[in-house]
Amino acid sequence: MNYTGKTTININGRTYPLKFGMGALIHFSEDMGYDVQETIDSLTKPGVHQIKAIAKFIFSALQVEALFKDQEFTLTFDDVVDWVDINSPSEISRIVRVIMFGLSTINEIEYPLEDAKKK
Repeated sequence: MNYTGKTTININGRTYPLKFGMGALIHFSEDMGYDVQETIDSLTKPGVHQIKAIAKFIFSALQVEALFKDQEFTLTFDDVVDWVDINSPSEISRIVRVIMFGLSTINEIEYPLEDAKKK
């Protein structure tokens, strides 16, 4: 089973595969200078910063997918911002639900910190 959030997105008349998993999370976090918890907070805390973070996370996920498939990446961050501007709240909500699914599976990972400390 694949636990990443996967969907497609149509930008500038072209359909792109979109996967929100560990690769997108790492790329976004490093680009923003965030640790994983700061990334999750930026994507889930309501407000203007959240909208910007979501657009940047979509952009990061698109970049990672293109890199993974060894494809040329020609979209810009402004293309993603324009996509947010021209789409209905229901379409943006669809993408946000997929992002949240991808993040929720990452949040469910149990890290054995206590066991490691005992050794």
